[in-house]
Amino acid sequence: MAGFRAWMPAALVLLAGWSLGCSGTDSTGTGGSPSGAGAASEAEASGVPSPSGKNRFFALRREALDGKLPDDRPGGGGPDAPETTDAPPPSEKPAEQGAKETASSTAVPPPQARPAVEPSPGPPPESAPAEETPSADAPDDESSKTVDLLKRIDPARNALRGQWKLEGIELVSPKESMATLFIPYDVPPEYRLTVQAERTSGSGGLNLCLVVSGRQTMLVLQGRGKNWNGLSLVDRVSVDRNETRRQGIVFRKGETCTIVCIVRRSKVKVTCDGETVVDWTGDPERLSLDKRFWSGVPGNRLAVTTWAGAVFRISKLEIAPPEGRSPPRRVAGGAGGSGRSGRRAGPLRPPVPDADALAKAERLFQEVYGQRREAAQTAEERLALARELLDEAAKIGNEPAGNFVLLQNARQVAAEAADARVALDAADRLIQAFEVDPMETKVECLSAVAESAKLSAQRRPLARAAFSLVDAAVEEGNFEAAIQLGQIASKAAQGAREYKLVKEITARVEEIEEARQADDLYDKAVARLEEDPTNAAANLAAGRHLCFVTGDWEQGVPMLALGSDPALKALAVEELENPTSIDAQIALADAWWELAETREEPDKTPLLVRAGHWYERVRARPITGLVKAKVEQRIAEIAKLGEPGSASRGP
Repeated sequence: MAGFRAWMPAALVLLAGWSLGCSGTDSTGTGGSPSGAGAASEAEASGVPSPSGKNRFFALRREALDGKLPDDRPGGGGPDAPETTDAPPPSEKPAEQGAKETASSTAVPPPQARPAVEPSPGPPPESAPAEETPSADAPDDESSKTVDLLKRIDPARNALRGQWKLEGIELVSPKESMATLFIPYDVPPEYRLTVQAERTSGSGGLNLCLVVSGRQTMLVLQGRGKNWNGLSLVDRVSVDRNETRRQGIVFRKGETCTIVCIVRRSKVKVTCDGETVVDWTGDPERLSLDKRFWSGVPGNRLAVTTWAGAVFRISKLEIAPPEGRSPPRRVAGGAGGSGRSGRRAGPLRPPVPDADALAKAERLFQEVYGQRREAAQTAEERLALARELLDEAAKIGNEPAGNFVLLQNARQVAAEAADARVALDAADRLIQAFEVDPMETKVECLSAVAESAKLSAQRRPLARAAFSLVDAAVEEGNFEAAIQLGQIASKAAQGAREYKLVKEITARVEEIEEARQADDLYDKAVARLEEDPTNAAANLAAGRHLCFVTGDWEQGVPMLALGSDPALKALAVEELENPTSIDAQIALADAWWELAETREEPDKTPLLVRAGHWYERVRARPITGLVKAKVEQRIAEIAKLGEPGSASRGP
């Protein structure tokens, strides 16, 4: 891939006269735009977000056919969700202005780490938040010490949406989209916020409302179904289009993630398990909160929001002075990256014990449990033994080999009992305790359960368990595991006569297979371009994938300009010229629209979305009369597609 990156600038020299870093190919409107009055006069805050990522590439066609984007899915905001970039300028003034600094934000990540979009919520409840009740024993000035914010929270009073609850020392979110809770604590000018959160179910992300010099902004973590991380809004632009954007997996089910936000008067740095996901410096007046969605959050208060029905357990929520050290970095993986390999290492775990240690532990296991395992012949007897082994593993203490053998046998015995839930419980404990591949371990576990499941009562939960892991595998870019899980789920659902579920699984597996084929074609095109950077067919294949599948128009447009499709080539050339006049931008938008009308799906929808990108840029300009009516009409028509890149997208 490095060679592929290296040849791109040289290849683009062939496109003489074009601006290689032009903002016309970047819906963020932030990087590489030409200077001058024409460019400066344009309100770059507008624009239509790009299509959803590779792991959901099929959404371009499916959502266009459905005509809507469900609210309960990551990235879905419903057809009525307004576009974030039209958010009105924030009216609130910072409590403490501080010294204004020249913005020096971090660079937009490279193509393989390009971020996606924060999920679009529905409107917040109109009721005002409950009145805050500070702790009676709280000192007047706590800015010099660590404060446990969990002790300040009363879910009944502080929840803005959803039934939040405290279980012991942990804050648990409800299984509800856009569940929101504010924290009754007056935020100091500079602070360090530490959050430890575990996603126990669902695939949505977690957002944290931060306060920077009195201005609120939303920290998006693994947002919009495409694993985007960053701040929203910056210059009234949402996370998918501003300079803080970065793509990567932050949360894994069953793994606790430590989030550290160091906030100074003009700087925000965020790490997740030691990996930097945000490093922003600039004038805090550039930051804001979209009040159409977050009007219920009181001023100068932090808040927590979950997405798409994901359930989080927050075991730590502390605020302290900004001094101190971040947690150690992961050994491998991380929140950044392309998502093509996808799997992060998670917390540091010990390796699997060596063969000699395992053999010794297995002999001891056979001495203690061998006869009982042989005697357990019914599903009930095997299940009881599996649970006993899990209990023993929890008590064993610092004996890695014994723990591994107990968990491994518990998983095997539960699989022989055809109990998917207990078998996966054993697999999850094995994953948490040792450095094993999580997805591979779960696939092996469910494959073993499938061999034993003979009854509908056993096959039904197996089908649902396997199907529930499919999207996680796709999210990691592990198409092979996703398809294997889909096949296990489909066969089990057929055996259980769950024909509606069979139909759903079959459609999903077909989509994943199509995604894998598209991914393979892209990889082949990239390999060809490493040898022949100007190959027209390979440029077209790679450019189409980047623009139409992953929504990365910034990297894809130059390739289309070198490609073999004359119509796409001509429009890509115009994109690279970065038109700044109103007439030129309308002409380019019209050209994308007209081309879309000549193409079939899956190309038609992303072409319309690109037209919408330029119509949105024009709408921010001083247009009136019939021109304005035409632009708004076409934006409305594109919004009806329900496509994630359409004008209907939320923040």
